[in-house]
Amino acid sequence: MQERRGELRPIAAVNAYVSGMIIEARDILLRIAPELADKLAQQSDPVKCRELIENEVNEALRKLAEYRPDGKDRGRVPG
Repeated sequence: MQERRGELRPIAAVNAYVSGMIIEARDILLRIAPELADKLAQQSDPVKCRELIENEVNEALRKLAEYRPDGKDRGRVPG
């Protein structure tokens, strides 16, 4: 009955959602260094370097906040 009201989800669905989110986070974070390497190598201004890094980290956080396992339900555990 609680599952029908949307209060409970099968553990397999929750595990799949969390696993997908972890994999997505890993992929997003691993892309930061290659994307910034050339830009940072050309900079001698530490303020500009910090700005470039902050922009990439904020973009990664935005992508993670919008994670959808199926491309539809934002922030909702499927089930």
